Amino acid sequence: ITTAMTILAGARLGRWYWAGLQVGVTLGAVFVIWLWSQALFAIYILCLYCMIVWAAMIPLFLLLTVRNLAHGVIPAPPRLVRFATEWAWTLVAIAYVAVAASVFFRFFSTFTGL
Repeated sequence: ITTAMTILAGARLGRWYWAGLQVGVTLGAVFVIWLWSQALFAIYILCLYCMIVWAAMIPLFLLLTVRNLAHGVIPAPPRLVRFATEWAWTLVAIAYVAVAASVFFRFFSTFTGL
């Protein structure tokens, strides 16, 4: 929220800020993947709070990464940058579908009663 409000106020944040934010969000995404794996494969239970965090971190991580690719914070070939910027929301949708499918198939018997 702080980053969004700062940008809306017209501030221009330095490259160091975006790189640090990318590191923090990437570590958060790794933690969310761990939460997902624990929910599905270790404790075999879904936590509403965890699923809300999953839903928030997917676009946060992907869209921040695309933003940093597009602005040169993360060096990448122009072709990759073009692909990422054109397909950003599609990648978010694919990630949502993948997570939902993993939950559905892991808890198939619970959902279907079979």
